[in-house]
Amino acid sequence: MSLLAYYLSAFVIISVMLIDRFVLQRGEVIIYGVKKCENNPNRFSLHFSTRQQLRNSYLSYTIRDKNHPTTVISGKSRTLDFSQIGTNEEYIDFPDYKFPAQSEWRIDVKISSCSGSYINPLYKIFPLVTKYNSEVYFD
Repeated sequence: MSLLAYYLSAFVIISVMLIDRFVLQRGEVIIYGVKKCENNPNRFSLHFSTRQQLRNSYLSYTIRDKNHPTTVISGKSRTLDFSQIGTNEEYIDFPDYKFPAQSEWRIDVKISSCSGSYINPLYKIFPLVTKYNSEVYFD
């Protein structure tokens, strides 16, 4: 084969990988919202959906006081390996903190997903990151 054929096949393979990663986005996560649980003031429920089962996906979250922005509480990051195709619900806990009454907080959620493809290395190099912020008020 000629050198032109090698370059052409490399171009086609790289083009397919780029289209797969940046256009199809197979491991994409859509976050619908974060709601405060009624029975536990330190627990929130996160609703999200995905088009394929997540592997190598991580959930990280923080909550920040709006009146005192230097007060930031980080939750424990964890994997989302047990989520299914379709709509899912995860619980976000802040068990060691007592939120003061009459306060406003901002919750930030980030899901990083490297689960698009085993074959395409661009999902590992450029993971799909979904961010969501919401404001919560404690009575």
